[in-house]
Amino acid sequence: MKPLQIIKTVLYVLGGIAVLILNNVIMESEFVGILVGIVIALYAADVIILSVAEKTMLGENGLFIALSHLLLAVVMFVVSNDIVKVCLVWAVWSILREGKELSECAHRLYHKKPALISAIESVVIIIFSFTMILEPGEHHAHVHVIILGIELILEVFFPIANKFLDDLIEKRKNKANTAE
Repeated sequence: MKPLQIIKTVLYVLGGIAVLILNNVIMESEFVGILVGIVIALYAADVIILSVAEKTMLGENGLFIALSHLLLAVVMFVVSNDIVKVCLVWAVWSILREGKELSECAHRLYHKKPALISAIESVVIIIFSFTMILEPGEHHAHVHVIILGIELILEVFFPIANKFLDDLIEKRKNKANTAE
């Protein structure tokens, strides 16, 4: 694993655990908008770093997508004291992000690679996001905070699990080809 990937993995897992443990404190302190703004900004920074490192700045997951996410983070900071606006911005960002994830899942499934669990997770988050749009408020925001903690952990777990499964599938294919 590359050093940046290790740092990302540790930060996301620790962040996810912290959000899960402190979810009540986050909601009571009304810092949910700021927390989500920070998470959106971190996702954007991650995309910026990867797009620069991989020289894919103009690609579909490149610099301009990351800049639009940074703008959403700024909006989140501005509206952080209004839970209804926080829910709406957060839900829109989640739907956009999970739409991209579903595209990646479809691509993986098309190439006969495992992605069903990741696809289910994306659909669940999209459903919860629609719920936050239809009924923005503290209850749905609190549920989404808990999902955020889980999602931060899964964000690094799924790529690791997918790489492991892809390598395993490739080994089996190679073993089957050499046996013929």
